[in-house]
Amino acid sequence: MERRSFFFGPTQIIAIRRFVPTHLQICSTFEVLTACLWRCRTIALNPNPEDEMRITCLVNARSKFNPPLPLGYYGNAVALPTAISTARDLCNKPLGHALELEMKAKSDVTEEYMRSVTDLLVIKGRPHFTTARTYIVSDVTCWRIN
Repeated sequence: MERRSFFFGPTQIIAIRRFVPTHLQICSTFEVLTACLWRCRTIALNPNPEDEMRITCLVNARSKFNPPLPLGYYGNAVALPTAISTARDLCNKPLGHALELEMKAKSDVTEEYMRSVTDLLVIKGRPHFTTARTYIVSDVTCWRIN
């Protein structure tokens, strides 16, 4: 494995967005880049076609609570939803497949989801999540503490 930096400017983003189906055009730049990189990474790794490939996106869950978290609360309010696809589907289906799975995983983060994850962590003693064939991404550029 080798680390590389890639810079995506407006021209590259526009080119990638051409592959986004109409019903997913509301996606953010982060979402479309993440889906594209998940798909490209899978193709580059050339795994067994039946292997499950995962994408985990850190999600700021502060806005999910009602009533809202108290002002001045600086504890964690982060979710780690994961989308799963077979390597075959990621490699052979269009970009929209990966994008739809990613967007669905992120949209599943609700207050109930957060409470359920919290309960699981307490009951199971903070079990580790699998990192096998998992691509973990985060975008902290837009995170704000209210």
